[in-house]
This record gives sequence, C-alpha cells and structure tokens, in this order.
Amino acid sequence: GGVAAFLCHVSAHIVSVLCAMAQVRGFLEAEQKSAEQLALDSHKQFLAESVSVQQYLDENIVPSLLPALNAVAAERPEDPVGWLADYLAKNKVPPLVGTAPRYSKTTTIRRLSTS
Repeated sequence: GGVAAFLCHVSAHIVSVLCAMAQVRGFLEAEQKSAEQLALDSHKQFLAESVSVQQYLDENIVPSLLPALNAVAAERPEDPVGWLADYLAKNKVPPLVGTAPRYSKTTTIRRLSTS
C-alpha cells in the first residue's frame, strides 16, 4: 500500500483545497453582492438628495434668479456678474409661500452680506 496511501493522502489534500476554494468563492460572491448593494444604496441616496437639492433651488433660488437672468440678458451690461449681484440685492423675491429653506446635515449654506 505505499501508492494507495499516497493517493489517499493526496486526495485528502485536494478535497481540503477544493473546500477552501469553495469558501473563498462564497466569500467573493457575498462581497460582490455587498458591493452591488452598497452601490445601489448610494445611488438611491444620491437620487433622494438630488431631489431635495432640486426642490430647494426651485423653491428658494429660481424665483429670484430667473427674472434676474432675463434682465441681465436684456440689458447686456459690461460687468454682468456685478450687475446681476446688484439686481438681486435690489429685487429680492420671497420664497414660494409655505416653503422653508431645507438644510441637509452635511451642507452649510452661508448668506453673504453686501456692504
């Protein structure tokens, strides 16, 4: 039995290696699923934040900025940014009725005062 014992020994090692490979494969598949779920969750969070950013801008910025952009386009001043800043300071439009600024936990919005 030297050859038979050797083959039995080698077979046992092969089975051990195959089991280890199966465990690694299972681990990799679980990691891939976790990574896919993480990407999906991140995408969902991004969409939710995008909606809230879009809503914030629509409610609080667009009512003032759109008329100002139309005015600067019609006027075509030499310093359009400065002209726009002056126009916005003089022609403040209140936010839409019943809306309040929405601030996220990670975003700080600072009001810039003009002298």
